[in-house]
Amino acid sequence: MSDTATATDKRTGIALVFGLLAAASAAYLLVGGTQLGRAYGMGLALVFAALSVAAVHAYE
Repeated sequence: MSDTATATDKRTGIALVFGLLAAASAAYLLVGGTQLGRAYGMGLALVFAALSVAAVHAYE
């Protein structure tokens, strides 16, 4: 078995990390006490979701 990660492994791992960050940001959006807190959570969720999608395509 090789110790080298394939491109699929890399993009899946990176996409998973950004996906988890997007989920955490969405959770913060739900519990953010102030309007600014909810806006911050929404912005982070969108950014991390976009990065997750970009990571899937980065190693093609």
